[in-house]
Amino acid sequence: MKVEQKFHKGDLVRVMPLPKNMSHFPGQGEIGVILGSYWDVFRAHASQDDKKIYEINFKKYGPCSWYPEKILELVKKAEKCPTCGHVIMRKLK
Repeated sequence: MKVEQKFHKGDLVRVMPLPKNMSHFPGQGEIGVILGSYWDVFRAHASQDDKKIYEINFKKYGPCSWYPEKILELVKKAEKCPTCGHVIMRKLK
């Protein structure tokens, strides 16, 4: 069965409360930009379930990984260039 990704490169997401086994992860309550899923980065070595964990770039912490989609909330979908369709990466404020 094919698994669809919930988030995509450039999407703004908020990290919801972290489960106890992730208490050492930064970013709880913070907004960050999706850099990609584990599947996007390591496709040759990834399973379909790896489309559900993501690397996120935080202004305060930089890139951090791997966050499961169940603890992420979409803030704003990525913007795409109307001419070429490439994702316009956001600068975090």
